[in-house]
Amino acid sequence: MEEYIQDGSTALLGETCEIMNNIGIDYLIVGGWSPFLLNSSPLPHPGTKDVDILFKSGTKTGDLESLIKIFLSKGFIPSAKHPFQLLKCMKINGFDLMFNIDLLHPDDQEKKPEMFVDHIDFPVKESSTMRIEYKGKTIVLPKSDFFFDDFITKEKRSFDLYGGRKETIEFNLLNEAGLILSKSKSVFNEKRTRDAYDIYLAIHQSRDYDKTISQLKNLSSTQTEIFSALEEMHTTKGLDTIDNHSYEWFSKVGVNEDDRDTRPTMSKFFKDLNIPIRTEKK
Repeated sequence: MEEYIQDGSTALLGETCEIMNNIGIDYLIVGGWSPFLLNSSPLPHPGTKDVDILFKSGTKTGDLESLIKIFLSKGFIPSAKHPFQLLKCMKINGFDLMFNIDLLHPDDQEKKPEMFVDHIDFPVKESSTMRIEYKGKTIVLPKSDFFFDDFITKEKRSFDLYGGRKETIEFNLLNEAGLILSKSKSVFNEKRTRDAYDIYLAIHQSRDYDKTISQLKNLSSTQTEIFSALEEMHTTKGLDTIDNHSYEWFSKVGVNEDDRDTRPTMSKFFKDLNIPIRTEKK
């Protein structure tokens, strides 16, 4: 029996990747799994509850219909509120809890990206006034189309799957540089304080810090708009916010105040990227 919520979400990750591997579809696990699974430092990560999946072919209408049908046949349930979400009920410590996977598609830098892409019609309508069937969709992950080029790490893990089955599964996981970029806009969001801690850990515990810096520096000439998001982070106010947001999670996972080194870590990171501190606009 799964004891912790993290046990359930880890089992969900394993089952989800097993399904996608069997189909042979191009996908990438993004979100909180990267700093959680790649974390090699003594500073703990609090874990993550859902599974965010970026599909390379998700921009094509209907392309994921067969995949969604397979998920439904495995006990996943469409969300009535979020059309890009599939739900799975698991029993944790004797209590039923609902977990979710989010289906994402990359944007297209050459065209205006669509927020949602339709993939499957469900035989229900939202209300008596809606004339179209409720559809299963993917939702865009902004500035992510290049993640499939060189920002994937192959991760192999042993999973205790729901129901007692144990499997070793290899899957595609967003690497440290990609994680930093994916959260560079949301890092200052007061409702997403853990994104700052995720970025800090991705830098502090990077398996190959020099490679992470090199990947990000290369974007300064090839993806200037994306690199600018890193440049905009480096302000006095930005460093304060990252430090404060990270400390919220330091305290939650029991890290001592003496081990709080967010500001020097981030300052070195920006220095290594040759990004000078910016003056905030008044």
